[in-house]
Amino acid sequence: MSTSVDCDVAFENVTISKPTEKSPFTIGDGAKVRLYLYGNSSLTAADGYSAVELGVNGASLTVSDGDGTLTALGGVAGCGICV
Repeated sequence: MSTSVDCDVAFENVTISKPTEKSPFTIGDGAKVRLYLYGNSSLTAADGYSAVELGVNGASLTVSDGDGTLTALGGVAGCGICV
């Protein structure tokens, strides 16, 4: 993945549940993401995965202004947000 990604992402009533063999939301190495939440969103990972995974080389996630909520549920042996 690119190490120069700097972006805004908005979730509005997003539901992603147990995608096959991957995390519902992955932020690659070095990427900077600002997440805006509107409504109620949820990410649920399959067993062995986290709901949100951040790359190991300087990836960052900032939850910014918005009036919503995010529920992040990891699968068995996974976590909600893995940093």
